[in-house]
Amino acid sequence: MQLVGDTKRRMIQDPYHPGVEHDPRTWREGVGLLYDLRDGAGRAKEPDGERDLELEAVLLYSARVAAAVSRLGHDRDLPHLRDLSGWLTGEAEPLSYVIREEIRQILHGGSPAPEAPRAAAPPGTVELRKPERRDVEPGPGGPPTRRRGDVIVEIDPLLYGDRYPWRVKLLLEDGMVTPLHADDEGVPRALLRERLREPVAAALDQGDVGEHLAELHVVLPRELFDEPLDDWRLAPPGADDDGFDPRTMPLGLRRVVILKDRRRRDQPATPEWKKRFKRASLGPMTAVPLRREAPAHGHDGPRREGGHVAYARLSEAPGTAVPVYCGEVGRGAGATAMDAALAAGHGVVIWRRCATGHTDCAEFHERAARLVCEAGNAEGLHRRVRNLRIRCGDPDFPDPDALWARSIALLFDDPDRPPGPDTPLHAPGVRPGTAP
Repeated sequence: MQLVGDTKRRMIQDPYHPGVEHDPRTWREGVGLLYDLRDGAGRAKEPDGERDLELEAVLLYSARVAAAVSRLGHDRDLPHLRDLSGWLTGEAEPLSYVIREEIRQILHGGSPAPEAPRAAAPPGTVELRKPERRDVEPGPGGPPTRRRGDVIVEIDPLLYGDRYPWRVKLLLEDGMVTPLHADDEGVPRALLRERLREPVAAALDQGDVGEHLAELHVVLPRELFDEPLDDWRLAPPGADDDGFDPRTMPLGLRRVVILKDRRRRDQPATPEWKKRFKRASLGPMTAVPLRREAPAHGHDGPRREGGHVAYARLSEAPGTAVPVYCGEVGRGAGATAMDAALAAGHGVVIWRRCATGHTDCAEFHERAARLVCEAGNAEGLHRRVRNLRIRCGDPDFPDPDALWARSIALLFDDPDRPPGPDTPLHAPGVRPGTAP
């Protein structure tokens, strides 16, 4: 990718950034990335018709590959390198003098002051043994690695009957969002897990670089908030269920899985949202019931709090308050309370996805409040929630002290990550304040 990027920058003469993150495994695959120059605008030939930019790019790239392979010093490569270099010399003849000279320099050149003189290459051959290189060899920092990133899954509201359109993107460390996979027609809710399995697995593989374990950010409609995303597995159906295989264990046991609200990302972030998330990030946090009556009477209890009353109460809650709820929020009274909390600007919420099968609502609120206080700030919640999921995830020997947290869910909706619609857009490779 470094050689492809160098070649494209040389031909395009502008800041270059690929529109899609690629991961080629062979030199030949790199050639395929040199088609459709000028960002795919179909202008591979200059207006005067005399220059074929794609041909020049392929030849320059091939010369760089030859020089890079030659530096490895394997004798078995020499015959093939000479064949490739001889072919390059012939193919470059019709090109402009500047490109021919650059190819010659890549193939024959070395340090501007080599340590010892070398004899000229025999006629008809190309000498590739270079003690140093200026243009091809990476600088003192070593070869650049693939940029690390986190994965975004965006699920849109229902569009065609019961079908949810979806997209998978890579959120790179510089804030740029790169589209990877999409289905604009969508699939029913029951098929989301299966249809997203391979695209999410491939995207996470691209985001995992070095010591960085990619996070999974899921932006979804509120009716899907109770979907067990942290229980999703990326292993194909029928694969062996090795509970401690990093590639097959439930996502929430290994990675940070972050839920975000789809609806409010269609508009610029509100002042309430920005203010509350900033304060929760600084801490120390406290807990507040999402539904006022739930800690005492449970989520099915009497004395239900109305939506407007909940909105007033949650609006007056401290900026570091985290709403907590013992039931589901995708429908019913829990959904009404969640709507009120989001309207009041809350970006961090804890709840339990299951609606039935438990009678420990008071304990859940008490334990969750303690969890929030011990976490200190919003960022500290991830590790603690993941630890609870692991401890109560053993089907045979769950930790009794963690059973209260079964099906625990966490909304962690940072208004600035990924950038919202209030952030000015810029072309790939062009940062704000620079000339395009």
